[in-house]
Amino acid sequence: MKLLKVRLFSCVVGAVLIALLLTTAVAQAQAAPWTVVPSPNPGVAGNELLAAASVSANDVWAVGEATTTTGQVALTEHWNGTAWSVVPSPNVGSGNNNLFGVAAVSTNDVWAVGLSGSGGNASNVLQTLIEHWNGHKWSVVSSPNVGTQNNQLAGVTAVSATDIWAVGNFEPAVNVAVQTLTEHWNGTAWSVVPSPNVGSGNNNLFGVAAVSTNDVWAVGLSGSGGRGAQRHRHRLRQRHLGGGVCDQQRGRADGDRTVERHRVERRLQPQPQREPQHP
Repeated sequence: MKLLKVRLFSCVVGAVLIALLLTTAVAQAQAAPWTVVPSPNPGVAGNELLAAASVSANDVWAVGEATTTTGQVALTEHWNGTAWSVVPSPNVGSGNNNLFGVAAVSTNDVWAVGLSGSGGNASNVLQTLIEHWNGHKWSVVSSPNVGTQNNQLAGVTAVSATDIWAVGNFEPAVNVAVQTLTEHWNGTAWSVVPSPNVGSGNNNLFGVAAVSTNDVWAVGLSGSGGRGAQRHRHRLRQRHLGGGVCDQQRGRADGDRTVERHRVERRLQPQPQREPQHP
């Protein structure tokens, strides 16, 4: 009987210690702080990072734009496990180039999407911009545009190297509400996949995520009508078994700009403290 009591007492003490250790670990995890990680700012009049994608802990990409004395240019930065650095990326046309989304398939297969401008304030037309990293350099990959007015992409997601989706919006005509734009990469070329719109106002998709080939989600908003004043409602859209849905919009207002510097922040997970081992 005495031996049984000792064993029961040991079990209770062990259970209490395990509970205390787990409680401490959870509390530490919840209190883990975000820390600012230094990142380069090549633009003299502003820098923005708008999306990030990771291959591994020492292979992370961030994309955005840098504002120079002549306009905005594409900005791609890479984390090698130690520091962030700017990696040169191409620009198209003489207008602004902005990257809004990035997705990583592997170290040698990373995609970034956004827009490029033809230049000029009066006749500047935005076009879709898609860039690809092959492990050595970024290059522009041809992407379709709908109509002759503005087109832009805001989000991208990858199922595999031959199954990638990008979402955005296009303007059918001048001063006409924008409509959803979804594009797909089949391993060879990008193509437009029809996607629905809701109401008579702007329809925009800002993000996209893929569960599998037959299960892709895109999110954004739809307007009740009119470009001047309209109500926006968030929308969840899903592509299923050959159906397609995606749409987004990125609006940028021209005018005075303040100098901005982007910040990269990282949430570090503290390691739970180990209790000393006793023989």
